Amino acid sequence: MDSFYIDIGMRIWQLRDKFGFSRETLSEMTNISPKFLYEIENGKKGMSAHTLYNLAKVLNVSSDYLLTGKEYTNSNQNPQLAEIGKIIDSFDSSKLSVIEKILNNLSDLIH
Repeated sequence: MDSFYIDIGMRIWQLRDKFGFSRETLSEMTNISPKFLYEIENGKKGMSAHTLYNLAKVLNVSSDYLLTGKEYTNSNQNPQLAEIGKIIDSFDSSKLSVIEKILNNLSDLIH
């Protein structure tokens, strides 16, 4: 098995577990079979871009995160954005709504 697919599958499994979805529930939500989801989670199969998109959307992460484990992979184009992304990623997900409000307020002040 290719470690690339194993890593993707592990991230999907971890997120599914975090949200408390059964394999059947997540497969229903993403229009794939439970058997195919099992094969993806265990690194035995790859997936189409459409399936990747659906999984990322339902699991509330970017496709980049599922593929690489990182939300901000384009740091060469904008290193400041990558650094801000790292800071945001360091917060517990329960705090993200507070961070969003702070950033929106800051944006209003600057504009």
